[in-house]
Amino acid sequence: MPDVLIIADTIRSPELRHEVPLAVPDAFFYAEVGGKRSVVVSSLESGRIDELGVGLDVLTFEDAGIDELLKRGLDSYALDQELYLGACKQLGLEAAITPAGFPLGQADHLRANGIELTADQRFFDERRRVIVPLLNQLPGFRCQDPGGAFYVFPNISGTGMNARELQTRMLEQAGVATVAGTSFGIHGEGFIRFSYANSVENIREAVKRLAALLRD
Repeated sequence: MPDVLIIADTIRSPELRHEVPLAVPDAFFYAEVGGKRSVVVSSLESGRIDELGVGLDVLTFEDAGIDELLKRGLDSYALDQELYLGACKQLGLEAAITPAGFPLGQADHLRANGIELTADQRFFDERRRVIVPLLNQLPGFRCQDPGGAFYVFPNISGTGMNARELQTRMLEQAGVATVAGTSFGIHGEGFIRFSYANSVENIREAVKRLAALLRD
C-alpha cells in the first residue's frame, strides 16, 4: 500500500473525515507511513481523537516541534509549512498519495524539500465507497451510497433477523461491531449502522466474515 498524506479539517474533507470520524474544524496533519496511521493535531483536539479508538497514533503540535518554530518568529503561514514538513521527516514520509484538494502551498513547500506527492482522488473515493457494493453482495442486504459521510445504514430486513439480533450475531460470531438501527428509535428497525472509518483491507475482511456468518 502506498503512503498517504492529508492536510485538512474533517468538516470540509470527506477523505479525512473517513479516517478521523470526528468534527475537527481546524486543519491538521494525517499520514499513513508503512501501514501506521498518525495524526499531528492541536493539543485541544488530541484527547478527543485518541478516544475514538480507531488505531491512530496521536501526536500534538508540540510533539512535532512547534515551540522551536515559534522561537524563530515565523508567520502563521510559514509556521504551518515548517511544522508539517517536520512532521513528514519525523514520521519518515518520503512519498505519498494525496487527495485532489490538497493545499497547493503546502504541496509546493513539501516538494521543494524532497517530499514526493501524487494527487490521486480515485484512491480516496474507493476507500470511502468500497463498503457499499460489498454490502450489497450480502444476502438480504440493501445499501445506498452514503456520499461524504462515514457511516452506512443498509436495510437488512431480507436476512430474516431483526436489527438487534443481527447486531449481536455479527459481534459475537464474526467480530464485527455495528449498531442496530433501533438504537436510534423504533423506525430504525430493519437497519444496521456500519462505520467505514477503516482501511479498505479491514473493510473487505469484515464483509468476508459477515458473508460466512450469513451462509451458516
